[in-house]
Amino acid sequence: MTTIRPFKKEEVSKVPNKPGIYAFFNRQQGIIYVGTSQALRHRLQSYYQDDDFSAHPTKEELREKIAYFIVEEMDLCKARELEEAIKCKLEYNYR
Repeated sequence: MTTIRPFKKEEVSKVPNKPGIYAFFNRQQGIIYVGTSQALRHRLQSYYQDDDFSAHPTKEELREKIAYFIVEEMDLCKARELEEAIKCKLEYNYR
């Protein structure tokens, strides 16, 4: 069973560095972003790094709204299929 966790460095450091899908939630536990990664821990830790936000303009705004997260380890192909099914409905998932 997947558990929603507070988005804190200590919690992110417990995430396995394996492929899968992750989702971010706001304080009301509404889903705001979903993504996939080859290395889940590394990807989640990137939200704590100081970045040049010109390359990722929504990352700074999104980071301020993240309160909780979940991860699910799975084959990357399956994770990307699931991401595609969910992301079209979310404000921060656009290309």
